[in-house]
Amino acid sequence: MQIPPNDNKEHSLYILMISVHGLIRANDMELGINADTGGQTKYVVELTKALAKHPQVAKVDLLTRLSRPN
Repeated sequence: MQIPPNDNKEHSLYILMISVHGLIRANDMELGINADTGGQTKYVVELTKALAKHPQVAKVDLLTRLSRPN
């Protein structure tokens, strides 16, 4: 998931977050279906979005692993 950069930032911090939990989406998350869709996934996405809104942060990227259906 990539949060678009905000050009009006006071500083230009770049944050790279890494989460091994799967099925991370910015929208329409399927929570509670399996181990890859639990509360940790929701927390990571909400934290990523909150960091991206901080005035000293220019860009936040969230890397995860590929989650394939069984």
